[in-house]
Amino acid sequence: MELADQTVTCITGADGRWQVKLRPPAASGPHTLRIIGPQTVEFRDVLVGEVWLCGGQSNMQLRLQRARNGEEEVRTARKNPACGER
Repeated sequence: MELADQTVTCITGADGRWQVKLRPPAASGPHTLRIIGPQTVEFRDVLVGEVWLCGGQSNMQLRLQRARNGEEEVRTARKNPACGER
């Protein structure tokens, strides 16, 4: 399997299953994820990074500061290295 600057190999089990582990790459892309075996399969335009999903309707209009313990949640989020300084 190839992704970005990594190439990893494995041996397929008797049941046809296989698994590889990649080092977490830095947020980047687009990349091509290539699986090479008797056939080669490519996934193009692969992006690497955090994924944030938001759902809801009316609650999407509520600012975090107005939620229960909102001010504390904002302060805590600003200290989270994944959020960055804002």
